[in-house]
Amino acid sequence: PIPCKLTTERSFGYGGAMSVVNTKPIIAVIDDEPEILEMYKDLFSDEFQVLSFGSPIDFLDGITNKTIPQLCLVISDYNMPKMTGLQMIEKGHATGAQFPTLLLSGYVSKDVAVSAL
Repeated sequence: PIPCKLTTERSFGYGGAMSVVNTKPIIAVIDDEPEILEMYKDLFSDEFQVLSFGSPIDFLDGITNKTIPQLCLVISDYNMPKMTGLQMIEKGHATGAQFPTLLLSGYVSKDVAVSAL
């Protein structure tokens, strides 16, 4: 299962003192427009830990190198330089990573929308 809710971790330290850490679910946002990334961070940061990536390549590097933790959701633009959001998702899943995706675009044809399904 994909962790999409707040989790609480309890640990006992020296002397038996208990510490409680609330961990927000993690989402990744990929867009080549910095103002869009900032908007998503502002929108979601109260409820989620938001990881922002300015290119599909940066996101895929993190997936491939396993430096990105388990994701609750990936939100990606479709139209980006060098690779579309759909190509990025396919390459990410090809590494064995599992993540639900919300693919968005202000400029997309009906054929592209159907192929993304």
